[in-house]
Amino acid sequence: ERKVDRVHIADTVGAITPQGMEYLIKELRKDIKIDINLHCHNDFGMAQQNAISGLLAGANIVETTINGIGERAGNTPLEELIMSLKVLYGIDLEFNTELIKKISKTVEMYTKIEIPFNKPIVGKNIFKHESGIHVDGVIKNPFTYEPFSPKIVGQERNLVLGKHSGSKAIKSKLNQFGIKIKENKIPEILKIVKETSENGNIINDNILKEIVEKI
Repeated sequence: ERKVDRVHIADTVGAITPQGMEYLIKELRKDIKIDINLHCHNDFGMAQQNAISGLLAGANIVETTINGIGERAGNTPLEELIMSLKVLYGIDLEFNTELIKKISKTVEMYTKIEIPFNKPIVGKNIFKHESGIHVDGVIKNPFTYEPFSPKIVGQERNLVLGKHSGSKAIKSKLNQFGIKIKENKIPEILKIVKETSENGNIINDNILKEIVEKI
């Protein structure tokens, strides 16, 4: 006698909606007590939300991939699912989240599939701040512009200097280097930073130090 221990729900072309997934799983749960496994595709950018809707409705297994890689638009990204459940829903899956970035980069290295710079959780721009008001806000209270600490997922905050920067970003960078400079010199440094970046130049740490030395 064969025994069924799992029902597998495959949204093969990613066409179900979160509401549809919720309804489907709730209806299934009325009649079955065994595991419900979800396999979501990301053709409409909703794989993760469909997975979460299914879990909240009673499913208990989700198939995921690191960085969301998979056929066509990919599958439910493991790192996004882990952090969404942890931060937004208070559901801790007990993963060591500090290794998320490292694992993501390892998969990128071996698959040769580049991580988009703006990819949630692991993208290099996720904790990048340039705008003066953003830098000021994140220095005063990180949660102003960051939903969780970068360290939780093995990332680091990156305060970038450019044409949108303000004086707080300059001060923060100088403090980072242990450079002390008179307050009245900050506007002059900021002006040079803005002018330099307007020409398409990247203001890295070495260029900033060169600017300071000339003041």
